[in-house]
Amino acid sequence: MAESLWHAKEIAALLQELDVDGHVRLDQQDAQRCLERYGYHELESAQAASPLTLFLSQFRNVLIIVLPGAAGLSAIVGEVLDATIILIIVFFSAILGFFQEYRAERANTLFGGTTVSYGRGR
Repeated sequence: MAESLWHAKEIAALLQELDVDGHVRLDQQDAQRCLERYGYHELESAQAASPLTLFLSQFRNVLIIVLPGAAGLSAIVGEVLDATIILIIVFFSAILGFFQEYRAERANTLFGGTTVSYGRGR
């Protein structure tokens, strides 16, 4: 059921597939049956990326791929200082992006399971 495109279906088709009446609230037994059939409404947790993977992923940006080439061309034409500055900027950009993603990943892992929300249907 998880691979169904629920948002693309007509409401009547959904109600029929779920075997529920759209005008009547679910009683406790129906809610329990739906829970057993479909499970809890939870996001699946993805495995956290390793720090090395996070760092290397910083070099997937087209600009970050082009800049070392530009640095190489600068070095070939004799502008070694320019080439060095370009490479330093690329390196610091990758470091900054890595730390931002790493901290976001840690925060997501730490706080991901701490929020609990309750709702009442009509």
